[in-house]
Amino acid sequence: MTDLNVEYSHGLSAHGLPAHEIQAMAERLATVRSAIAAAAL
Repeated sequence: MTDLNVEYSHGLSAHGLPAHEIQAMAERLATVRSAIAAAAL
């Protein structure tokens, strides 16, 4: 994880989002990024 991701996750945790929700969002975002990258090829 980059420092930015860690800070972002800590920020979300401070807003009361559970860690597993943060992880699920991060995984969905990575999936979307991969799909965009694949479509761009």
